[in-house]
Amino acid sequence: MIGNDIVDFSEARKTDRWKNPRFLDIVFTAQEQNLIGNKANAFQRIWELWSAKESVYKVLLQRSEAPFFNPKKLECSHRDNLTVVRYKSLTYRVQTNTTSNYVLSQTANPTLQIKKRVILFKTPQLKQQQRVLKSTLLEDMSQTYGKSLSLLNFKKTSQGVPYVCLNSKTINISLTHHGQYGAYAFPVI
Repeated sequence: MIGNDIVDFSEARKTDRWKNPRFLDIVFTAQEQNLIGNKANAFQRIWELWSAKESVYKVLLQRSEAPFFNPKKLECSHRDNLTVVRYKSLTYRVQTNTTSNYVLSQTANPTLQIKKRVILFKTPQLKQQQRVLKSTLLEDMSQTYGKSLSLLNFKKTSQGVPYVCLNSKTINISLTHHGQYGAYAFPVI
């Protein structure tokens, strides 16, 4: 199972909600708020933690967990330069890549080899971004697997969780987009 999430920093800066203590209290536990602190990099830390939680949430949906909106159910901590997210009795390791333009977090089964890609969109139109992300993913999967593009079918579960079918095999994937950036991840099988 794979989950990823990207936050475009320029898009996130368009709102001040991240500065609002009420927002922080709704989204982050006291321990997470201590990680954020009042440091100069609080903006970056907030979105690193947010994207880590979102990447794990996508894995939970793939595990057939019922959808929920309570970010505090997912609690982040740091261990050995890695973000660890706990949900109930489960623990997930999250790989986070922070650049000057975005933060991208990814969660996956550690036994999987994952192929991932970040895309800078040429258009601000959401529908076009979604089409580009999906078609780029399928083309990459076709090349990686050495299979005809026509054999790959993009689908979604009743809860809206995307996956790809290759013949009768279901392949978990993860897609994310925010602002001018998108990303995908899929297993190399």
